[in-house]
Amino acid sequence: MTDNVKYHIKPYLKKRGFNLSALANTMGMSFQRFDHHIKPKDDLSLNFVVVLSNNLNMSMEEFLEEVSTSDGKSEN
Repeated sequence: MTDNVKYHIKPYLKKRGFNLSALANTMGMSFQRFDHHIKPKDDLSLNFVVVLSNNLNMSMEEFLEEVSTSDGKSEN
């Protein structure tokens, strides 16, 4: 049986005061494409997570732990 894990990146970044447009620019993508990747979802792009966690100076494991929920609800 698998857990229903959902990833909530956007609320995590906003709660911590990150400038989303600046992060998108730093990662070399448009804000629209960045926004697509950070919306709550059931699966993530490994490449996106690696680059984003590096830009946040976090390990990928630490980042995924911070943005994942097992019940599909955000920590807000």
